[in-house]
Amino acid sequence: MSYSGGEHFNKLAKAKGYRSRAAFKLHQIDKKFKLLKKGFSVMDLGSSPGGWSQVAKELVGDSGEVFALDIIPMKPINGVEFIEYDFRDKDIKKFINLNFNVVISDIAPNISGIAITDKENMLELLNNVVSFCNSFLLKGGSLIAKCFDSSKNELKKSLSNQYSNVIFFKPDASRKISKEIYVIAQNKLK
Repeated sequence: MSYSGGEHFNKLAKAKGYRSRAAFKLHQIDKKFKLLKKGFSVMDLGSSPGGWSQVAKELVGDSGEVFALDIIPMKPINGVEFIEYDFRDKDIKKFINLNFNVVISDIAPNISGIAITDKENMLELLNNVVSFCNSFLLKGGSLIAKCFDSSKNELKKSLSNQYSNVIFFKPDASRKISKEIYVIAQNKLK
């Protein structure tokens, strides 16, 4: 299978010093929705290798804070506090005692190639991300998370009573053949 569609962003990421081409996905999402503002506090769930954390720190500036959380180690990023821990763990509140303006997540499960299994695994992961947001995302805050196109209807239904605006977006930096899209849930209601 050809991966040439993503090659441009791979080269660009290397040239600009980003850890992954995924950095451009977040740039493109923020260019359209403008959710990461100077001075904001951001949590990057499933952060390793750190491309999204790098972009988040650029966008919130020195007055903002970026925290990154993953079970996989991540090399340090200037201005980003990394916590090596599983955000799904019930004891997460022992490690985090603040709330965030925006939670971002480019995490995905290991893909099996069995569509129904992959969809269910992704929904389970997203439910954990949403649960984290229920505890740590400020009222009025936003969530940006990877999902699969096949999950749009379920996600829209489950998030619409928690956020005032739920939309889906596929950045140009995503491979055309990829089933990934991003859910943008804005203005947490409570």
